[in-house]
Amino acid sequence: MVDMLGKKMPSLRLAITDRCNLKCRYCPPFGENYSNVEKGLSLNELLKILKVAVEIGINNFKITGGEPLLEKERLSSVLEFLSKTNSMVSVNTNGVELKSNVDFLLAKNVAYVKVSLDTLNPSKYMKICGVDYLHKTIEGIKTAIAKGLKTRINMVVIKDNYNEVPAMIKFCQSVGADLKLLDLNYYEDVGKKFWLDNYQSLTELTKELSAKSSMRAVVFNEGGYGIPMTLLRLKNINILIKDSKKGAMYGDGCKNCPFLPAERKKFYCQEGIYNLTLTVDGKLKICKHRPDVGVSLRGLNKKQIKKAMIRIIADFFPGAPV
Repeated sequence: MVDMLGKKMPSLRLAITDRCNLKCRYCPPFGENYSNVEKGLSLNELLKILKVAVEIGINNFKITGGEPLLEKERLSSVLEFLSKTNSMVSVNTNGVELKSNVDFLLAKNVAYVKVSLDTLNPSKYMKICGVDYLHKTIEGIKTAIAKGLKTRINMVVIKDNYNEVPAMIKFCQSVGADLKLLDLNYYEDVGKKFWLDNYQSLTELTKELSAKSSMRAVVFNEGGYGIPMTLLRLKNINILIKDSKKGAMYGDGCKNCPFLPAERKKFYCQEGIYNLTLTVDGKLKICKHRPDVGVSLRGLNKKQIKKAMIRIIADFFPGAPV
């Protein structure tokens, strides 16, 4: 495990659009990284914030949305800027538009893509995602790997697809993609009933897969923050398991959090604080669930942005060098 004194700068999760071509059942309206219905940041505002982030030492950026490949011009400008910095850049995508964009992502020095895929069953994919794009996503994954773009599949495990994990592992092994298994997160917009009806613990699954693994380690998100995750090696692929019942690493700002639903408050927080998130409309957040923390960077000058970012990092990321 990472000692508190060994912690580094958190990563910055960057939502560049609220648009998406899927309608996943567990995803909030406008995506997970949208704070309200304000107009999104202009490209100039977005790049100004990114420049400050690089200046203060952030060097790991996760591009997300919505679906970032639907905003190719905006994405291109962001990636062009980050390619000139000493930064690790990944893109989160549902894979629907990936096949035709692999060369573009490679040309912009994207280190890897993380593709959301919860099932290989066409009818179940339709039930979860609301559209019939499974074949496009699989084609995108295979194309990315064939062209040398490092690829990881992110699978949200719920009661309905729990028995499909072995098939997903076999698929990943056949194409050479790593796999991350995540339990279902709680969102107020989606509702408590949905979470209670669909949540599936990964504790027993972790034990089963660990017994088959040739390697086992405990890792954290970039910087050493968040929930300790189990890293396994099965044949030719890495499998990362995020079991939120393991609890999270907290800064002082997490103590006595009043926003956990009663069903979870007594035993764990599903996220804790693990990275910074910049929403489409310019709010710098450090928690998906708390409206009382974070700050809007919209309309601020570079000096004000820098001050706000340093304050958030100092308050919620103990050990970060700011």
